Amino acid sequence: MAERLLEAAATAVNTLGIRSDHTLLDTGTGNAALLTACAGGAVTAVDPTPRLFALAEARARQQNHTCPDRTRV
Repeated sequence: MAERLLEAAATAVNTLGIRSDHTLLDTGTGNAALLTACAGGAVTAVDPTPRLFALAEARARQQNHTCPDRTRV
């Protein structure tokens, strides 16, 4: 699913003009969070599925992005 949504996420991040002083709330953590981090923005990520959230964290670490501590709701 993430691969199919990559183009849409890239379009959204580019259209918004994400910069280092921006913060994005990404519900359904994935491409938009990673693309925002790549653009230098801060990300608050929310995903109801622990497995998918962990996958997003692993992808972020592979791209050398820091992952703050998790907060469970």
